[in-house]
Amino acid sequence: MAYTLQTFLHQKVFGNHLGQCRPLEYRRADWLQMTRGRERTVRLIVRAMLGVPSAHMGEQGHAMWCFQLPKGSLITVYLHRGTVAEISAREADPDELQEAIDFLLEEVATRLRQV
Repeated sequence: MAYTLQTFLHQKVFGNHLGQCRPLEYRRADWLQMTRGRERTVRLIVRAMLGVPSAHMGEQGHAMWCFQLPKGSLITVYLHRGTVAEISAREADPDELQEAIDFLLEEVATRLRQV
C-alpha cells in the first residue's frame, strides 16, 4: 500500500494501545538522529500532522496516536513525558510495518526540512 498522509490517518484507532507495542527497532537510529536537538519542532510537527490524539496517558494527559494497519500491525506515536516524540510498534507483517514506518519518518523529515 502506497501511503499518503490521508490514507495513513484513515488507519487511526482510538484508545490507548501502547501496552500492546514495543519500542521501535526498525530505523530507530534514523529516528533518534532526526529528532535529536529538535524535540520541540518534531513535537509540533507530529501534533499538526497526526491531528486529534487517539488517547492521553499519565497524570498530565500526554498525547498518543495509534494506527492499526490492514494486516494487523500497530503503530503508536506518543509524547514521552510530553516532550519527546517516540514510536512503538507491534509487528504482525514486517513488510507492512516497515512501509508505514518509512512513510512516517519520511513525512516528518520532509516537514523538518521545510522549517
